[in-house]
Amino acid sequence: MKIRKTRKSREVPVETKGKPADEERRSRVWFLESMDRINRTVQGTDDLDRTMSHALDAALSIFGCDRAWMIYPCDPKSQTWRTVIECARPGFADSSCVGRDFPMDAEVAHMHRIVRSSEAAVRFGMRSDNPIPAEIAKRFGVRSQICLAVDPKIDKPYIFGLGQCSRARSWTLQERRLFEAIGQRLATLLASLLMSRDLQESKARLEEAQRVAHVGYWEWDLETNVVVWSDETYRIFGLKPQERPMDLAAVREMVHPEDREGLYGGVDVELDAGVHPVAEFRIITPTGEVRTVHAITSKLWSARPGDPANGASGRARGLFGTVQDVTELKHAEEAHHALSRDLQESKAWLEEAQRVAHLGYWVWDLETNQVIWSEETYRIFGLTPQVGSMDIAIVGEMFHPDDREVVFRAAEEAIRSGTRADSEHRLIRPDGEIRVVHSLGEVKKDSKGRTQMFGTTQDITDRKRA
Repeated sequence: MKIRKTRKSREVPVETKGKPADEERRSRVWFLESMDRINRTVQGTDDLDRTMSHALDAALSIFGCDRAWMIYPCDPKSQTWRTVIECARPGFADSSCVGRDFPMDAEVAHMHRIVRSSEAAVRFGMRSDNPIPAEIAKRFGVRSQICLAVDPKIDKPYIFGLGQCSRARSWTLQERRLFEAIGQRLATLLASLLMSRDLQESKARLEEAQRVAHVGYWEWDLETNVVVWSDETYRIFGLKPQERPMDLAAVREMVHPEDREGLYGGVDVELDAGVHPVAEFRIITPTGEVRTVHAITSKLWSARPGDPANGASGRARGLFGTVQDVTELKHAEEAHHALSRDLQESKAWLEEAQRVAHLGYWVWDLETNQVIWSEETYRIFGLTPQVGSMDIAIVGEMFHPDDREVVFRAAEEAIRSGTRADSEHRLIRPDGEIRVVHSLGEVKKDSKGRTQMFGTTQDITDRKRA
C-alpha cells in the first residue's frame, strides 16, 4: 500500500497491486462506460439547468445512491448556501429545498472549507474522519456522502455531491476515482455553459438597449451589395425583423426623395478623408409614415498581407453604421424652437452624444438589489468599467443628495404600477464633478422569472447647460 497526499498533505491510502486481472478489467470497463454515459448525457444542449440535471440523473444511476446534488457556492465565507439542482430516488427528494438559501452555520462552513481545500473527493459519515453536518443530516436524512469542489474558473466553485440516505455506505477507491473524473467533466461543462449563458444575456441586454433607445446598426458589403440590418433597424424602417433581405437599391428607395442626394453625395469623400460621416435624414416606411433618423457611418477594412492591422493601406470591404430614430426628438425640437435660444447647439450636442455613444444601459435585479452596468454607464458615472455587479445602495450614494428621493420614488412607482420610470437627476462623480443624466427604466421578468428593471442612462449635462 502506498500513500497519496492531497493539497493539505492529508494522508490517504491508495490501493495498488494485487487485484485480480478480471476484477481490474471489469473496473476499467465500468469506469469507461460510466464516463461515456456521462458524456453522451450532456451532449446536444446548451441549457444549463437541463444539462446539469441530466448529468446528475446519470450519476445517481451509475452509483446507485439516493441523492445527487450541486450546492452553490462552495465558499465557507458566504453568508448562505443553496442547492441549485438535485436528483433523487423516490422518497428522498425534497424540491422545496432547491433554490432556497440556507444560513451558513459553523458546521456547514467547516464542510465547505474541507471540500474546497482538497483536490480529491472528500467522504463524510461512515469510515471517515469527517462527520456529516447535523443540520444537513437532519434535513435530508443523509447517512453517508461524498463531495468534490467543482470550479468552473469563471464563477465561484460549486460542490458536487452524492448522498446515501437509506443506509450507511463506504465509498470504494474505484467509486472515488470515477466520482472525481465526473467532477472534472462537470467543471469543464459548467465553464462552457456559464460562458454561453453570459454571452446570450449580454446579447439580450444589447438588443434591449437598442430597442429602448431606438438605435440599430447595419453593415453594407461593397462586393455583394448586400445590406445586413439588426432587428431594431428593421423596426425603425417599419419592417418586421428579417422580413426581407436588403440591398442598396431597396434602402435607397426608403430614403425620402428630397434627402437622397444630400445623404449619398458626400459620403465617399468624407470616408476617404478618414471622417465618420454623420447624417440626419428622413425615411418613408411601407405604411407611408415619414420618420427622421440620425446615422453614423464608418469603413470596414480588408487589409492585404503585410498591411497594418488597422487596414489604413488596405481596401474597404464594406461600410458599418448606426441609425437612431430621432423623430420624437425632432418633433420636440420643432415644438420648442421659439423658446430655445440654443436649439442648434443642443442639436449639435445630441449628434455628438450619439456619435460617441453617451448612452449606457443597466439591469437592476429587484430581488437581490444588485445592478449590472454596461461599460458606457460606468464611464457616465466617472468610473472604470469592471466585471460584476454593484449594490443598488452604492449606486444610490452616487446620486446627488437632493435628487435621490425623486429617483427612487419614480422607480418605486414604476415597480408598483408597471409604468415606465422616467427621471432626470444629478450624479456626483468620484472626482466631485456633478453631471446631469436622463434615465428610463421598465420592469421585466428574466428567463428564470426573476423581477428586474431594465433601463438606460444618458448623460445630458452639456445639453442642460446649453
